[in-house]
Amino acid sequence: MTSSPEPFTFDRLSSAATRAAVDRGERERVLVEQAHADGYAEGYAAGRADAEAELRARIEQAAAALAAATAELARARDRAAQALEPRAVEPALRIAEKVVAGTVTAEPRRILDVVAGALQRLAERSRVTVVINPDDLATVRAQADAIAARIGGIEQLEVQADSGVGRGGAIVRTSDGEIDATVESKLERVRELLAGDDRQGR
Repeated sequence: MTSSPEPFTFDRLSSAATRAAVDRGERERVLVEQAHADGYAEGYAAGRADAEAELRARIEQAAAALAAATAELARARDRAAQALEPRAVEPALRIAEKVVAGTVTAEPRRILDVVAGALQRLAERSRVTVVINPDDLATVRAQADAIAARIGGIEQLEVQADSGVGRGGAIVRTSDGEIDATVESKLERVRELLAGDDRQGR
């Protein structure tokens, strides 16, 4: 026995239409919310990327400015050093000269080392004349034979005084030439070396 279909009513139609409308409204609401969320995420990501790019650009600019400032500071330091070097050399040499003079006065026997060192530099030393300051004469004459024996190869060693030779220095003469072992000549060599370094630095 077949059952008869349920009779059609407007209430059932209205209920179905309502459900469909509700479902459609829900779907639209979900789509709107999703679109809003997607738009927010995209906008946030884009904004963050822009902010990061701007920050990177600022950091790069700051790093470049710092590098330029460091390089300029180094150049300024070098210029200042080059300008000061010539003016600093002379006072330093004058101080060194005073220190050496004070040392020679306090330790008069140091002249013996100066004379011995100059004699050792001679290639030909059979006949030698040593010229020293009058204040060093007694000290050197007293030790002349001992120095000659220690160095060796010296047949005749003459010691002369000359006030033109600064105390603590000596000029050693042979038939081949002379060796200037004065304090003044040593300081002059230092001055020339410093002047040469200064010219090369420029």
